[in-house]
Amino acid sequence: HHDSPVVKPNPLRILHATVNRRTRSGDILGPSERVDALTALKSTTLWAARQHFEEGDKGSIEVGKLADFAVLSGDPLRVPIDTLMALSVRGTVKRGEWVYRAAP
Repeated sequence: HHDSPVVKPNPLRILHATVNRRTRSGDILGPSERVDALTALKSTTLWAARQHFEEGDKGSIEVGKLADFAVLSGDPLRVPIDTLMALSVRGTVKRGEWVYRAAP
């Protein structure tokens, strides 16, 4: 969930919010609704593609798919969950071609 167009879409913020569910005051909103990082990533990749009937072309990295993905500064499955927002996009690949690379 995100509040676009109230705020600009930010997949890392969505990931962070889905895993942590912390309010601005620091309270956990619906602790039983939190999910692990892998489930949150699937919700914005595999499952999102399926909802749009695009799982044949998108949602995972497989031979024959469009190869659209982002390279992050760290592994969202291994960093502490409260640091997910600190991750940054280091590069973006669209249809197998680099379209963005962060400065070293």
